[in-house]
Amino acid sequence: MIKKLPFKFPPTIDCYGGLANECGILECYEQAKQYIIPDRMMIYTDNLDYTNGSYANMGSGLKNHFFNDVEVLHAKWREGFERDIIQYIDNKKYILLELDHYRVPGSSSYIKDHFYHGNAMIYGYNLEKEIFYVTDNFVDGKFVILEIGFSDIIDARKHHEHDKSIAILSRDFNEGISYEVDIDLIKTILKGYLNSKNPLLHLTHESKSIVSQRIYGLDVYAYLLRYFELLADYKVPLDVRGFHVVYNHMDLILLFLHYIKKRNVLRDVDTYQKHYTSLLGKISSIRTMMLTLGITKEPSLLERIKAIMHDLASQEERVIGMLLKSLGD
Repeated sequence: MIKKLPFKFPPTIDCYGGLANECGILECYEQAKQYIIPDRMMIYTDNLDYTNGSYANMGSGLKNHFFNDVEVLHAKWREGFERDIIQYIDNKKYILLELDHYRVPGSSSYIKDHFYHGNAMIYGYNLEKEIFYVTDNFVDGKFVILEIGFSDIIDARKHHEHDKSIAILSRDFNEGISYEVDIDLIKTILKGYLNSKNPLLHLTHESKSIVSQRIYGLDVYAYLLRYFELLADYKVPLDVRGFHVVYNHMDLILLFLHYIKKRNVLRDVDTYQKHYTSLLGKISSIRTMMLTLGITKEPSLLERIKAIMHDLASQEERVIGMLLKSLGD
């Protein structure tokens, strides 16, 4: 018997486990998708030594009740807890728990380093194979799905056997939720992309120094151009994660357009959808060229990439401006 709860891999592979798990669930429910937009935006930290593209909970302050209250499955160690996990999944509850990646086959830390991470999520099982389907940042910090044996899950929890209190949590999606799309919010976010200013930053509680390092919206193109130069000059390692920021915001704008079309507030939505689908294809081809640049360091290839990137940045700036004008802003 195989059982899997609704889960769709988030738009990018470099996500913090907890937020990525939430996004992966929300993407399966039409009524919740639009709230990924303001609450789970892609950011980028610019330090050029180790780049980190990831989802961030921007704390938009929007009232949402996607998930019913998280409840404690076990507050203390209990033999046979894997059977309880199966029962909870049968009742449409996702399981959240801490695992030691040292004991997880398929993890980069397997039999190398003890890494205790509390954001693993189990969303399904296969009784014949005796495996769980588990999501977490298992491979070099990247968010992936692994098939982990029942016995391996137990081993990866052994460090908690003598703890006084260690919870395994469960949550389920509130399928009764229903929200309308906020066109004004979409326009605000589009203007933020255009001006490279996150409209939700004033709602965060982080220090100004951290916020100032973040690249948002169209500024990512300038970052990537600088990164290409450093890559060709052997000054930084090959790292594709800057592209995930671009993929993410293009995916989200296509999602905006989907909702704008449903609300019938714009006549030529199809034109904008074609524009963004084309842009997404072009940035994917640039990513492939960058992989070649990382190996060859060829100056002519660098100049070709830079020329295309300048053109892409101009195209997207023009398209967003046209879209805002069409929306009456």
